Amino acid sequence: MDPRAVFLGPQGQNADAQERMFLDAIRDHVHWRRSFHPGDPDAVDPIVQLDRDFLMTQARTEAALRRLLARLKGSAPVHSPRYLGHMVGDTLLPAQVGYLAAMLYNPNNVAQEASPVTSELEVEVGRDLCELLGFDPEAGFAHLCSGGTVANLEALWAYRNLARRGGAAFGRLTMDDLLAGTPGEGPEPEWAVLVPSTAHYSWAKSIDLLGMPPKALVKVAVDASLRMDPTDLAAKLEALAIAGRPVLACVAVVGTTEGGGLDPLPEILAVREAFRAKHGATFFLHADAAYGGYARALVRNPKGGLLDLEGLRALVPDATAAQLGALAALSEVDGATVDPHKLGYIPYPAGAIAFKDKRVRTAVASPAAYINQGNPDHPGTYALEGSRPGAAVAACWMAHRAVSLDAAGYGRILGESLRTSRGMAELLDGKAFGRATAHLLTPPDLDVILFAFTEGGPCTLEELNALSAKVLAAFNPGGQGPFAFTSTLLRAGTHGAGVKPFLARLGADPATWEGDAQLLVLRSTMMTPFVSDPELKAFYRAELRAALTKVLA
Repeated sequence: MDPRAVFLGPQGQNADAQERMFLDAIRDHVHWRRSFHPGDPDAVDPIVQLDRDFLMTQARTEAALRRLLARLKGSAPVHSPRYLGHMVGDTLLPAQVGYLAAMLYNPNNVAQEASPVTSELEVEVGRDLCELLGFDPEAGFAHLCSGGTVANLEALWAYRNLARRGGAAFGRLTMDDLLAGTPGEGPEPEWAVLVPSTAHYSWAKSIDLLGMPPKALVKVAVDASLRMDPTDLAAKLEALAIAGRPVLACVAVVGTTEGGGLDPLPEILAVREAFRAKHGATFFLHADAAYGGYARALVRNPKGGLLDLEGLRALVPDATAAQLGALAALSEVDGATVDPHKLGYIPYPAGAIAFKDKRVRTAVASPAAYINQGNPDHPGTYALEGSRPGAAVAACWMAHRAVSLDAAGYGRILGESLRTSRGMAELLDGKAFGRATAHLLTPPDLDVILFAFTEGGPCTLEELNALSAKVLAAFNPGGQGPFAFTSTLLRAGTHGAGVKPFLARLGADPATWEGDAQLLVLRSTMMTPFVSDPELKAFYRAELRAALTKVLA
């Protein structure tokens, strides 16, 4: 599989293939319309099509299109290797074609009756995602939704509803016990949901929407690489046990939103097992793999099973055992959030929720008498959202058939992106640009890096923030500069003491990292697979080096 063949290309090099497939899809759809009860009279009389009002209406539509196309040229250039900003990149050509082809039929995947074809495709895509994560597709279940926020909410909703059947003692019950139970009487237990301090803000939203108090969300400290600290997780769990608070779930992040980090899943699983052995109770373990879920393709052997570290290093030469372990261990969690519209390179909206045990979905089943009468197992019965675009399902289905969910398919694309991030890290870390020197917070796990600049010598947080703001103004996320970066704020209260060594490297006093202290850092996501060619790599490196030197002169 050649990654260059499955994208339109930074300069539209595969436009002929795109136009041909788009035209095939449109023509085939028109043929379907004409073949559906061909004896029906024309609803649009060809003579009427020559009327002035008819032609004027079409002219207004075409004029509106020209205005739209003009405005769209102000979009973020996410297709370009110069776009190093948010977690968004170009979309796969087969996904674009699949989306367009299905969009013409306007299927609504809330019900089998409204989406007879794309409903079948969603079941197949759900099986794809289960296999990607290492879940048994026969025992597991996955469906698409609008994005990670909804997937996280749906997961917590399902876990909470199941736990209600056991009350405060639910962690001592088996899944069979929970499924057979009914919600108990009395007040709601004081659930605890543990998340790393870097967790996506959707978890706080979910807690609020489910009617839990803010204290239900228990923040676990992160280390210097912004990964969940298993030692602090164990300490927090022990404190909750002493306080008599039942733990509903723990969330590990596989591809943090800020830095793309991989929480140490094997160690987190070990902490859960130690907690179960000591206290006789367990809890749901959920992986928020909205960004990093598709990265598991890197460790999936096309011949079956998983690659070893040597096999992974054929794609990502500096891959570590910890990174391999985190991706491999996704198969051991109870559920996972995955966003095809991130590292799956699928058009928006395409998020997904997957459960290792499909019976979990029964806790949120919402059947309606007027839909899915012939298919009670339709994904729409278990989805939080009602209307869902079948076009997004078709986009995923097409992408998965053109690009396999293993090291030979998506692994090739993601391997290019991860190698690019390593090259970017090498270009920046410890290197001088004009009067300033760049420093990375931590080596990348996936394809995201966080970095800042210092002019040397003792400096304040305010001076470092001003320097980052200066670079961001020139490399703005909208893509109006030579390259596009984005940024994030590291906060003492959120990111903790792990940031202090980074501050020391930048020349700031770590003792100032307390209270409301915050550090503006630059954030770069490299989702492009188009800089593997040595000449292209050298060109963009020289361009970036020159642009940074000019800004920081």
